[in-house]
This record gives sequence, structure tokens and C-alpha cells, in this order.
Amino acid sequence: MNSCPDITDAGLRKLGKALKRMNHLLSITLVLGEEITDQGFKYLGKSLSELSLLQSIHLDLSLCGDITDQGLINIMESIERFEYLEDLGLNICLNFRFTEDGLRSINECLEELYFLQRLQLNFYGSSKMTDNTLYFLCKSLPSFLQRINFEFSS
Repeated sequence: MNSCPDITDAGLRKLGKALKRMNHLLSITLVLGEEITDQGFKYLGKSLSELSLLQSIHLDLSLCGDITDQGLINIMESIERFEYLEDLGLNICLNFRFTEDGLRSINECLEELYFLQRLQLNFYGSSKMTDNTLYFLCKSLPSFLQRINFEFSS
């Protein structure tokens, strides 16, 4: 799915209902646009949490400027339920609405993904990233990781 600026939370809710029927889905990649809010992330998170076989999740949230800590926390709490997730990719715009709580949710999620083998984290607008934040993220990396890619850009 490419970024579609006219897709809103209502569209994500409909996508979520469709995803619930795909109980054999192994991989999902979504590029979400600027009209998505925390409520859309809540719908998406609820739908993702019902896909028990997912092994690969890639979410591009870099255009979602209206997302706050709560939206990021909703998504990360859903992702951490995937006990056998092998591949995780996140593109995140660290807008002024994110605080340490949002970044901490990424850390807490990574601590639960014991079988994660590939991790890609891209942070845009990363003026909020510090050495301590990076250390905080790195100390929770699963021991099974085979590939890791971090990208930080402003």
C-alpha cells in the first residue's frame, strides 16, 4: 500500500476489518499518510493483534504528523504480542508530539520479541534522538537478531 493522503482513520478501520479475516497472513507492509491519527492507530493495532501468524511487519509512519505518544504506544503494544515475529521495520517521524514515553514503548516492545531476527528502525526528524535514547533502544535488542539497520535523519 503506497501512501494515500486521502486515507483517514475510517479507512484504517475498514482495512482492519478486512485484515481480521486473513488469519493466514504472514507479512504486512503499510505506508500510512498524514490524515491518520491516534484513533486510526488504535483501530490498526486492534486488527494486527488478531493476526497470530504474522512473521513480518513493516510500517512507514513517517508522514503521520498527527500521531502522539498514545498512537505509537497503541501500535507497539499490538506488535509486542507477536511471539514469533521475525522481521520488524518502522519508519517514524519524531515530531514534536513524541516524548520519551513514545520512544520507551519501542524499547518495551523489543524486549518482548524474543525471536526477532531482522530489525530496521528509521527515525526522521530525529533531533529528539540523543546518545542516551539510542543506548536505551539498543540495550533491549533481542539476542537472536541477525540483521539490524538504524537510520537517523533530521
